[in-house]
Amino acid sequence: MKGYHHLSAADEAEIRRLHAEGKSEKEIGLTLHVHRNTVYRTLRQFGLSLPWRGARSPALTAAQKRQVLRLLKKGMGTVPIAARLGLRQHAVRKFAEESHFQHPAGRYGCRYKIPEETLKKLTAEIQARTNPGIALAEKYPQISYRMLLKLARKILGVRCFRTGRRRSPLESDYPQRHLHVHKEVGHG
Repeated sequence: MKGYHHLSAADEAEIRRLHAEGKSEKEIGLTLHVHRNTVYRTLRQFGLSLPWRGARSPALTAAQKRQVLRLLKKGMGTVPIAARLGLRQHAVRKFAEESHFQHPAGRYGCRYKIPEETLKKLTAEIQARTNPGIALAEKYPQISYRMLLKLARKILGVRCFRTGRRRSPLESDYPQRHLHVHKEVGHG
């Protein structure tokens, strides 16, 4: 393991000079072939600090907020909105959360309501373990593969499934709830 080595007086002077020119810690480190933390530690030792360069994700302007909200109401996701408007995904997602925006129930994610008849058929197939999850997702296109696995985990009472084609459908190493009803044996 490499240990910490002290900088020479010439290196410390060079760090102060580059800092005065407005170079960043990373740029100074690359110039002197030292880690940026070494540069930071040296600057702190001399009571110097780099100018604050602003937030990593600048706040959205009022016009951008209006555009984002309009596109969210149209049903567009935060990632495509960020790409279309040239904004950071984090800024768009943060604004959507701050404005308490939610897509209408029945359209996206976990708020999607599966029709009752489809849910009954799907539950029966999951309990019977006749098909792998991907085949069930293809058979029932109104439910995503991810949502299907979530439902299967809930129905079967498992944390995860084994992967691979050679495995039996929806196989798991984790303890499972018993799916069949025990018949009472009569004593006669």
